[in-house]
Amino acid sequence: MIHRMPEKKNSRPLSLSIIAIFMILGSFISFAWIFIADLSLFQQMSGFGIELSDENRSISAIGSVASLICGIGIFKASNWARPLYVVSSLLMILYSYVTNSGMMKLAVVSNIFNFLVVCYFLYNKKARTYFVCKNTSSQAKI
Repeated sequence: MIHRMPEKKNSRPLSLSIIAIFMILGSFISFAWIFIADLSLFQQMSGFGIELSDENRSISAIGSVASLICGIGIFKASNWARPLYVVSSLLMILYSYVTNSGMMKLAVVSNIFNFLVVCYFLYNKKARTYFVCKNTSSQAKI
């Protein structure tokens, strides 16, 4: 009698689940901050070098939409979500660096660190295996 090991289902790594949840929740929090927050809060924050112009709010909204799409894409194991995250995040970091002044430029360092950590988890061996296996199995079903 031959005993076969049960095939291990290629489940989503915990790191990707956490990243996707933070992207989705973060985008909703960002939308609330952009569209619902009290204007007096915006005026108080302008003392910290944060310019809250309509342009900045629009760019933040675009970044939030990209984050929401990336989070959903990661949950669905859509391979396009990873390069979309890289491109949108780099554009947001660049925009933040160019438009911020004073001490707020230091926040860019934190953004770069977060970006590198997320990229590590999006492109490590477990993540590559997850995205490749999920995309291969979905193509095989077609």
